[in-house]
Amino acid sequence: MGEIVARTLNDGLVELLNIKAGSVAALEPMTAKDAAYLARGLLCCAAIQSVDQPLPPGTIGTDAQLPILAWTIGHSRPEEGVIISLTVLPGVELTFRIPADTAKEFAKILLPLAEKLDCTMESHGPLN
Repeated sequence: MGEIVARTLNDGLVELLNIKAGSVAALEPMTAKDAAYLARGLLCCAAIQSVDQPLPPGTIGTDAQLPILAWTIGHSRPEEGVIISLTVLPGVELTFRIPADTAKEFAKILLPLAEKLDCTMESHGPLN
């Protein structure tokens, strides 16, 4: 089957594309919101299937608590805020850009929570 990717279209639509074969005819172009829900569902199903005891066939992926296997934090330019990359499945990284004020608020809440749970984390270095 070739790699399936998403690409933007006019009018705020998104379509799935098979790199080798062209457009995926099974799905019509969709709104950005629909694409986000589809992406979340696909990622959820991938997470469900990657555990030692997956859920039964037919399980609908809507939302999941994805395990973070590795993470990296850095910034491309200080004025753009913090860049955080989370590895949620082997070989699958999700990268987010967080405004500086939001990152500070996030850290302010996360650190006491992690200390309360006696969690330990290890950084894997800044993003390049």
